[in-house]
Amino acid sequence: MAGESWELIPSVLIVEILSLLSLNDRLNASAVCKRWRSCLFQPMLWKSISLNLDKKFKQRTNFLTAICLRFVRKCAVVFNPHDVEEGRKCMCILEALARNTNIQVLELKPSSNHFHLADYTEFRYDLLSSAVF
Repeated sequence: MAGESWELIPSVLIVEILSLLSLNDRLNASAVCKRWRSCLFQPMLWKSISLNLDKKFKQRTNFLTAICLRFVRKCAVVFNPHDVEEGRKCMCILEALARNTNIQVLELKPSSNHFHLADYTEFRYDLLSSAVF
Protein backbone atom coordinates (compact mmCIF):
# COMPACT_ATOMS: atom_id res chain seq x y z
CA MET A 1 0.00 0.00 0.00
CA ALA A 2 3.06 2.20 -0.26
CA GLY A 3 2.36 5.46 -2.04
CA GLU A 4 -1.43 5.07 -1.82
CA SER A 5 -3.60 7.69 -0.21
CA TRP A 6 -5.38 7.38 3.13
CA GLU A 7 -8.40 8.66 1.25
CA LEU A 8 -8.87 5.25 -0.41
CA ILE A 9 -9.98 3.60 2.84
CA PRO A 10 -13.79 3.10 2.84
CA SER A 11 -15.72 5.59 5.00
CA VAL A 12 -17.31 2.77 7.01
CA LEU A 13 -13.86 1.57 8.04
CA ILE A 14 -12.69 5.09 8.92
CA VAL A 15 -15.74 5.61 11.16
CA GLU A 16 -15.08 2.24 12.81
CA ILE A 17 -11.45 3.21 13.46
CA LEU A 18 -12.51 6.59 14.89
CA SER A 19 -15.09 4.91 17.13
CA LEU A 20 -12.29 3.01 18.89
CA LEU A 21 -10.37 6.18 19.76
CA SER A 22 -10.63 8.60 22.66
CA LEU A 23 -12.00 12.08 21.96
CA ASN A 24 -8.53 13.66 21.72
CA ASP A 25 -7.23 10.87 19.47
CA ARG A 26 -10.35 11.19 17.28
CA LEU A 27 -9.71 14.89 16.83
CA ASN A 28 -6.04 14.25 16.01
CA ALA A 29 -6.88 11.47 13.55
CA SER A 30 -9.33 13.75 11.77
CA ALA A 31 -6.32 15.82 10.66
CA VAL A 32 -5.11 13.02 8.35
CA CYS A 33 -7.09 14.36 5.39
CA LYS A 34 -10.40 16.01 4.45
CA ARG A 35 -12.14 12.67 4.10
CA TRP A 36 -11.17 11.53 7.59
CA ARG A 37 -12.29 14.92 8.90
CA SER A 38 -15.71 14.52 7.27
CA CYS A 39 -16.04 11.05 8.86
CA LEU A 40 -15.49 12.66 12.26
CA PHE A 41 -18.98 14.17 12.05
CA GLN A 42 -20.88 10.89 11.86
CA PRO A 43 -23.58 10.87 14.58
CA MET A 44 -22.66 7.34 15.69
CA LEU A 45 -19.34 8.72 16.97
CA TRP A 46 -21.06 11.23 19.24
CA LYS A 47 -23.60 9.24 21.24
CA SER A 48 -22.32 10.74 24.48
CA ILE A 49 -20.46 13.97 25.18
CA SER A 50 -19.30 15.83 28.25
CA LEU A 51 -19.07 19.61 28.09
CA ASN A 52 -17.07 21.59 30.63
CA LEU A 53 -17.94 25.28 30.49
CA ASP A 54 -14.78 26.39 32.29
CA LYS A 55 -12.75 28.88 30.22
CA LYS A 56 -9.86 26.37 30.00
CA PHE A 57 -12.05 24.12 27.84
CA LYS A 58 -13.70 26.85 25.75
CA GLN A 59 -12.32 25.78 22.34
CA ARG A 60 -13.17 22.09 22.87
CA THR A 61 -16.63 22.90 24.23
CA ASN A 62 -17.42 25.29 21.38
CA PHE A 63 -16.39 22.65 18.85
CA LEU A 64 -18.49 19.91 20.46
CA THR A 65 -21.44 22.25 20.95
CA ALA A 66 -21.43 23.33 17.30
CA ILE A 67 -21.15 19.80 15.94
CA CYS A 68 -22.81 17.38 18.33
CA LEU A 69 -25.78 18.97 20.06
CA ARG A 70 -28.09 18.21 17.11
CA PHE A 71 -27.81 14.43 17.47
CA VAL A 72 -26.12 13.45 20.75
CA ARG A 73 -28.04 11.00 22.95
CA LYS A 74 -26.33 11.65 26.28
CA CYS A 75 -24.91 15.00 27.37
CA ALA A 76 -23.26 16.02 30.62
CA VAL A 77 -22.68 19.73 31.27
CA VAL A 78 -20.21 20.80 33.98
CA PHE A 79 -20.61 24.45 34.96
CA ASN A 80 -19.87 26.89 37.77
CA PRO A 81 -23.21 28.21 39.10
CA HIS A 82 -21.43 31.36 40.37
CA ASP A 83 -20.11 32.35 36.92
CA VAL A 84 -22.64 34.38 34.92
CA GLU A 85 -20.94 33.62 31.59
CA GLU A 86 -21.01 29.87 32.26
CA GLY A 87 -24.66 30.16 33.30
CA ARG A 88 -25.54 31.85 30.02
CA LYS A 89 -23.61 29.26 28.02
CA CYS A 90 -25.40 26.50 29.92
CA MET A 91 -28.78 28.03 29.02
CA CYS A 92 -27.76 28.20 25.33
CA ILE A 93 -26.78 24.54 25.44
CA LEU A 94 -30.10 23.62 27.06
CA GLU A 95 -31.99 25.54 24.36
CA ALA A 96 -30.06 23.69 21.63
CA LEU A 97 -30.67 20.33 23.30
CA ALA A 98 -34.39 21.10 23.46
CA ARG A 99 -34.40 20.86 19.64
CA ASN A 100 -32.55 17.51 19.68
CA THR A 101 -35.06 14.68 19.21
CA ASN A 102 -32.41 12.03 20.06
CA ILE A 103 -31.49 13.24 23.56
CA GLN A 104 -32.17 10.59 26.20
CA VAL A 105 -29.98 11.64 29.13
CA LEU A 106 -29.01 15.10 30.31
CA GLU A 107 -26.77 15.61 33.32
CA LEU A 108 -26.19 19.06 34.80
CA LYS A 109 -23.14 18.97 37.04
CA PRO A 110 -22.49 22.17 38.96
CA SER A 111 -18.83 22.45 39.92
CA SER A 112 -20.04 23.70 43.30
CA ASN A 113 -23.03 22.49 45.24
CA HIS A 114 -23.38 25.82 47.02
CA PHE A 115 -25.18 28.82 45.60
CA HIS A 116 -27.09 31.74 47.01
CA LEU A 117 -30.73 31.92 46.06
CA ALA A 118 -30.43 35.70 46.44
CA ASP A 119 -28.26 35.62 43.29
CA TYR A 120 -31.28 34.35 41.40
CA THR A 121 -33.88 36.96 42.35
CA GLU A 122 -36.24 36.23 39.44
CA PHE A 123 -36.21 32.53 40.29
CA ARG A 124 -36.73 33.32 43.96
CA TYR A 125 -39.69 35.56 43.14
CA ASP A 126 -41.30 32.82 41.02
CA LEU A 127 -40.88 30.30 43.83
CA LEU A 128 -42.38 32.63 46.42
CA SER A 129 -45.28 33.75 44.24
CA SER A 130 -46.30 30.18 43.45
CA ALA A 131 -45.88 28.83 46.97
CA VAL A 132 -48.95 27.54 48.76
CA PHE A 133 -49.00 28.18 52.48
